[in-house]
Amino acid sequence: MKRRMQHNPTFLFSLAISPDPRIIGLVRDIKQLLQKRLGRSYRSVNSQAHITLFTFWATLDDYPGILAKIKAILAGLESFELKFSGFAFFPPHPLRTFYIQLEELSGQKIIKCCDGIHSHVDTDFRKKYSWNNEVKKSPHMSIGHELLESEIPDCNHLAKRGFIDSSICNSFVIRRFNKSKGQYDILDTIPLLGHQYIAGEQLRLF
Repeated sequence: MKRRMQHNPTFLFSLAISPDPRIIGLVRDIKQLLQKRLGRSYRSVNSQAHITLFTFWATLDDYPGILAKIKAILAGLESFELKFSGFAFFPPHPLRTFYIQLEELSGQKIIKCCDGIHSHVDTDFRKKYSWNNEVKKSPHMSIGHELLESEIPDCNHLAKRGFIDSSICNSFVIRRFNKSKGQYDILDTIPLLGHQYIAGEQLRLF
């Protein structure tokens, strides 16, 4: 009897910035305080602090080749400072997102960085893996998604505390969505080495 061929499943991955452990702890505390004020769990309450840059879909067999390609590109980037400047909301459509915003210069650096990365990913690769740039305009660090308008005053109460802080970004991470947990797991941490030339091309962005 012939064995039935098993489908090779695809997984959702993201390339992201993970701030330092201190910032991660502060964001975790804010999320827990918001959960307590709302009296309910909410989307992303258990998600570790991060700034999503790109998303893509791939199989586990494809992943090693993708990782090698991303490492080669990121080796041309230098470390930079992330400066956070408080809380903000995305407009309802129909629900709200509450997030920590970046200072304008930090946001511009991330956008420029992502534009550079995107330019080094060829069209065939983008199509094959549904490669998507998530920070065309507003890089941010989410606190909570899918919040009701009636819950915004509770968010504003926390926002009065402010969030003026900074963190050095010297690496990016690749995360894979874990369906059983409903959250992402960090698979690899990729250092930003600041090499001036990669595969014969200048990629020094900062």
